[in-house]
Amino acid sequence: MSGTLALFLAKDDAFGFIFAFVIVAVVVGLIAWGAHNQKKIRENWAMFARKNGLQMQGSKTRPTIQGWLGPVYITLNTIVRGSGKNRTTYTQYHATINAPMPAGIVLYKEGFFSKVGKVFGGQDVQIGDPVIDNAFIIKAQDLLGVHNLLGLAPVKKALLYVVTRHPGLRVQDRQILIEHTGMTGDLGKIEGIFADMSYLAQTLDAGYQELAGTRPPEKVPAPKAKTRSAPAIKSRTEVRHEAQAAAAEILGAQLFAQTGTPQIRTSRPEDRAEKQKALSEMASALNQYGEKLERGEVVPETPDAATYGSAGKFSTDDAFKSPTLEDAFADPKLNDDVSNAAWSRNEPSKAFDSSSAWSSNEPSKAFDSSSAWSSNSPSSAFDSSPTDSDRGESGFGSFDAATDGKKATPTGAAAASLDELVAMLSDGSLMTSAREQIIADNSNTSWEVGLTVDRVDSSWGFELPDSLRDGKTVECKDAAGKNYAVRFPKARNAQIEKLRNGETLKVFGKLVAWDDLFKKATLDAD
Repeated sequence: MSGTLALFLAKDDAFGFIFAFVIVAVVVGLIAWGAHNQKKIRENWAMFARKNGLQMQGSKTRPTIQGWLGPVYITLNTIVRGSGKNRTTYTQYHATINAPMPAGIVLYKEGFFSKVGKVFGGQDVQIGDPVIDNAFIIKAQDLLGVHNLLGLAPVKKALLYVVTRHPGLRVQDRQILIEHTGMTGDLGKIEGIFADMSYLAQTLDAGYQELAGTRPPEKVPAPKAKTRSAPAIKSRTEVRHEAQAAAAEILGAQLFAQTGTPQIRTSRPEDRAEKQKALSEMASALNQYGEKLERGEVVPETPDAATYGSAGKFSTDDAFKSPTLEDAFADPKLNDDVSNAAWSRNEPSKAFDSSSAWSSNEPSKAFDSSSAWSSNSPSSAFDSSPTDSDRGESGFGSFDAATDGKKATPTGAAAASLDELVAMLSDGSLMTSAREQIIADNSNTSWEVGLTVDRVDSSWGFELPDSLRDGKTVECKDAAGKNYAVRFPKARNAQIEKLRNGETLKVFGKLVAWDDLFKKATLDAD
């Protein structure tokens, strides 16, 4: 009995030893696998940074990637929330919106707790579109600005597209944030998320440009995802082109949301049933009229002699019996004759003399064959005496400029200084063509101006010169408070990126554009 018990205990000890060994091996294996996985993730992050010219900083366990991905400044990092067993790592994707956003804007996906908050009085701005109002919680101080921006169709499309693919989307001020649990090394996923964020950021940028009144370029279709998987972006160029296409869509949409801006109405698609019904009604009316004519219930109207001449009828045979084309403009004082006709005396019934060549059905005599055209002397075909148009008179007094002997100041005159040039462009009475002429007449002049930096953005635009692509734009003011945007070439990025708000900057550059809404001049630095 005692021997059997000893044997059982020995077997039990062996089983316990094996079980403990397996547990230790599994733990060691998980630790090794985790270390290998973290190393692989860091390598993929470093590859993503090198591929797109980004900076990778931070520790090995918590790296951070920052830089310009195409026209959008992005950040990729991780954070840890909770403590002990409840610690959770999250990967965060950030994208900066270049354009100003409505003050205090916060936008995120509506959930259960946010719905409860709305019941208890939490702020939720309604823009009047049920799809957007039901999809997002919207907060803001500038309610009109939010309503105008989110009311643009391409902005709504971009928001719904991105939030459907990334429910963790959050827009706050000029920042777009997407986060998910864990740390991923899937380059396709990382690039796909940033492509979606770049699309949204550039659409919001373009929305600001639209509301600011920037002239839209030719419309380019926005990128469309063919599948539900994240789009694969192979290079910075593809990311930039995809974002520019989204920006072009909204800039070409011409959906001005400003108060008092005229809207363009578009016709709805043709309804074949309605068209057939209208044609049937028209045919029925014509048939009824024909039957009344046969029964003598109606009498067709007869043209009067005052309209068609003394014959009281219009001869289709004579209508095309015109002389040769050379005689068509034979009368050298045709305009003068018309201006002195009965029309000018408010007597339309006498506008045409019944004894004229036209009323006598002799159109060949309507023009004198001895005119300058028939004598092959075109120089004398028209009377050289000044007419109303020669004197600059339109015939409508309210539209004619006062003739007090003073000459109008030429809008294309060269400016003596940058302040004078800005003052000329600030004239609210000028038309766009006049401002463009002023800019063209001063396009070869470089100006020196001292400015105070407001912020530094990335230069972008569909008409941006090649020499300025991938460069920086400095938003700034001069000593008098006038607004300027100075665009620098890419070669000076390292210098311009160091500028901070409030620093002074001396610029030499040419004035190339004027924003009359914000009274802002754009200079291209030499």
